Amino acid sequence: MIIKYKLLFNTIKYMTFKQKCFRVFRTLQKKVENKEVNLRNIRINNINYNLLFDKSTVEYYRKYYSDISKDVLKKANEICNNKFGFLNLPFVKFKDDIKWDFTLDDYKLWNYNLNYFDYLLELGKAYIITEDLKYLNKGEELIKVWIHDNKKIKKNIWDSYTIAKRIINWIWFINLLNLYHFDFDPIIIKSIKFQIEYLYNHIEYEICANHLVMDAKGLVFAGYFLNENKYIKKGKNLALNELKAEFLCDGGHFERSFSYHIEVLLHYIEILTLLKKYKDNISEQILRSIKPAFDYLYNVIKPNKEIPLVNDSYLDYTIKSVDVLTCGVALFNDGRYKNLCCDKLSEYGLWVLGSNAFENYKNIKTVSEHRKSVLFKDTGYYILRDKVTEGRELYILFDCGNIGPDYNPGHAHADSLNLELSIGNNDVIIDSGTFTYKPGKDRDYFRSTKAHNTITIDDISSSQVWSAFRIGERAHAKIVKFNEYKDLIHIAAVHNGYSKLLGKDKIFHQRSIIYIKNNLLYIIDYLYGSIIKKHKIVLNYILNNDVSISQNNNHLILFKENEYKLNVWFNGEYKLENAVISKYFSIKENTNKIVLEKEISSPYCFLTIIDLNNKYILDNVNYNCTADLVNINNGNNAILKYNLKNCEIY
Repeated sequence: MIIKYKLLFNTIKYMTFKQKCFRVFRTLQKKVENKEVNLRNIRINNINYNLLFDKSTVEYYRKYYSDISKDVLKKANEICNNKFGFLNLPFVKFKDDIKWDFTLDDYKLWNYNLNYFDYLLELGKAYIITEDLKYLNKGEELIKVWIHDNKKIKKNIWDSYTIAKRIINWIWFINLLNLYHFDFDPIIIKSIKFQIEYLYNHIEYEICANHLVMDAKGLVFAGYFLNENKYIKKGKNLALNELKAEFLCDGGHFERSFSYHIEVLLHYIEILTLLKKYKDNISEQILRSIKPAFDYLYNVIKPNKEIPLVNDSYLDYTIKSVDVLTCGVALFNDGRYKNLCCDKLSEYGLWVLGSNAFENYKNIKTVSEHRKSVLFKDTGYYILRDKVTEGRELYILFDCGNIGPDYNPGHAHADSLNLELSIGNNDVIIDSGTFTYKPGKDRDYFRSTKAHNTITIDDISSSQVWSAFRIGERAHAKIVKFNEYKDLIHIAAVHNGYSKLLGKDKIFHQRSIIYIKNNLLYIIDYLYGSIIKKHKIVLNYILNNDVSISQNNNHLILFKENEYKLNVWFNGEYKLENAVISKYFSIKENTNKIVLEKEISSPYCFLTIIDLNNKYILDNVNYNCTADLVNINNGNNAILKYNLKNCEIY
């Protein structure tokens, strides 16, 4: 109990005063507010039925995206049979009435998805493809059943984020119904009005982040739909104020998650498009503000066109990164982005930006360029790029910053000084991913330090991850050296997480990455500080599940036939162990990880050398490591002399 209260204290102390106040206020508000939904006295103004898209957008969808029709119809037919599947989990079929408060295995996120109504988009698109009215009838039926069944305000179903997402999906569906002159029950409009009024009075200031942006989007969309200026005004102010917090100066999302970078960017694209349609001046302000976020995304995407899976990130989240970039091509006429995209605007881009953007996109010329290495100081990521074997691109992500914002690290992992490595389109050393948001051992593992490519001490994570979205004491990291030369790149960073979590001992972890261009990669992990007791240190390298492994004396060969071959040397004994990764929500895959272990009671460093082009005979590597100096040679030839304390190369 004492440990739990300490964790709680170490979590709350980092929250802002505003967050704390609104948590107290929200608790009191829910105790005194009316729990009944009353639609009888709701008054409606003139409705903007064609708010989001017109018939030309629909026709373009039918003409240019018919290749996805099979998948769309499959999903739509499942919904018509009251069969719902989310998060890659087993489908649930409701035989009679839909239970809107149902949670699959007590997983709240499943229930949220049931109440988001994203599946209306599949029903709408299925009608466009087939012109079968059963899809429109089913969509209206589901909305009306939800209204009938939810006359009392309940947790999850009436959470503000859920309301905002549901309202936007209802408005999208009503837009489609109106285009095809489909009569629908006006009670739906009354329910939207009631829900948006509830959202208006329950903005999620206590949660912040993407929740606030979704709240703002819901207000703006419903405001224009209902012709209610008070919702538009509050939504705009909220969106503008939060824009300053959401994206840092380097263009990255403040939570350091690439999936949430994409989600929030999508919200602002949609808000921007609607404001632009109604000639609101702040649309230009939003447009200017999100340009660095597009540049950031363009620069972090890996050669295989996927995002790194650091913090809470996964490959099937919302919209693919390159589909988002097509919107950037259209919005900014930026042909660099098109270098990573397909020849046509993404389906998402069509629905949001319209058929004119689709035509303009085709006329924008692709600008081919080699993306360069870049240091994002604010989000704390260094992306190293270079051409290596047979012209394939070397890609390294080095996490050399803080795990997230101190006041809101809910989507952060204990991954300080983590790294990923890819060769061309092939991932080699990867992050474990996310797997689930459900509290429990799986969530705890994927957020823990041992699920990442960094050092764990005494089986303790470098930041105190607990519950599903909580962190107590947390590591803070900083870059201590950064140099880029013609033939060499050197970056070093240190974190203090273990100086807070090991009792009297105060251990710091410093990681140095030295890249001799097109030849060698050195990873030097140095543990130092006040070390009195013995500690077990473990260094992990998690491998992608298509990496083949060959052991050769005291080093490893990592390879993929006809793609790459890497010789890897360590300064100590290593072993191969089984590991699990999760690139997609709720899906585990088996793989291997390299593990190095050592008991220490004084400063120590792990040395890892990766030969990128098979130029060196790593069997002959010798090294000498003192408290100050690492001296590595290959036979009689000095390869590297490195001062650990000053991070200097000789």
